[in-house]
Amino acid sequence: MDNRENQTETDEHVEPAERIDRGGGSSERGDELERGRGDDPNGASVVDLAQQPIVAAWTTYLTLLLTLVAVGYGLFAILSDAVDEDIAEMGDGVAGFDAAFEAAFSIPLTGTPYLAILVAVFVGAFLGWRLKHDRSTTYVTAGLAMGVATAVFWTLAALFGTIPLAISIDIGGLLVNALLAGITAGLVAAGGVWATRTRAPITLAVDEPSHDAVDET
Repeated sequence: MDNRENQTETDEHVEPAERIDRGGGSSERGDELERGRGDDPNGASVVDLAQQPIVAAWTTYLTLLLTLVAVGYGLFAILSDAVDEDIAEMGDGVAGFDAAFEAAFSIPLTGTPYLAILVAVFVGAFLGWRLKHDRSTTYVTAGLAMGVATAVFWTLAALFGTIPLAISIDIGGLLVNALLAGITAGLVAAGGVWATRTRAPITLAVDEPSHDAVDET
């Protein structure tokens, strides 16, 4: 009688996997049970899970955001081509390793606006989700803030990032193109707000106060 009581008290402190071992099972089975606790209890396949409304909603939303980025790239290319303002002029006699060096470190000059446009759509999405103001105010906030930030970012990156290069910067052309990049990034940021306020999944839904209510506060 005492032995059974002692055994019962001891088993109360034994982990589930160890109890399985004493009953003739293996520790591997206990590990499988531990891993299986986070699995879908219904055993749904990936195809079944992909057909859920939440998956379709997020897929549509993120695709829309990246589509706005692609449209921004195209718009910036069209505007730059229409204005046709040169930004910089490479030095003569650049070849071999020096040419590779110039190409690698010219990214602040050529890649910065495209990076800013990519960031703009997610900044717009974030402000559209977190900024508790009416849609018009949020459009202006995202568009103006990202537009100014992009123009300043590209101007400074081009001036300071190309210091070690044999490049002559045309300040006038740089400012014009930075302005175009800012306009494009601002529009893309506003597009990110629109996508979040109108096409985002329900988990990103925002209760928009009216413009009059904002003015009263």
